[in-house]
Amino acid sequence: MLDGGCRDIAFIRDEGFPVFTRFVAPEDSTWRWELEATQVPVTIGRVQVEPGDWIVGDDDGVVVVPRSIAEDVLAEAERKAVTESRSASPSARACPRSRHTSATARSELLVA
Repeated sequence: MLDGGCRDIAFIRDEGFPVFTRFVAPEDSTWRWELEATQVPVTIGRVQVEPGDWIVGDDDGVVVVPRSIAEDVLAEAERKAVTESRSASPSARACPRSRHTSATARSELLVA
């Protein structure tokens, strides 16, 4: 997850590495990278991310789940997913509205 731009996003995702950026940038930026620290709190936009927090994202967005409630959030999300899949009509399951529906959306989980 980058609070900035990145290029070659499709290639990076095809390699199996999730990438979520604020924008797509045509310029190569590797020459400007500098590692400052690891396993420290960071702020992305207005969201504080602590080491151990869960970052969940797909093509529709990204959410940061604090480590202290991550297991509870996962359990609730799994309960809701079961309920939603039971309530969807057979035609809705067979013919998703777009590539962004829950039937086809890609989701990634990162642990900070």
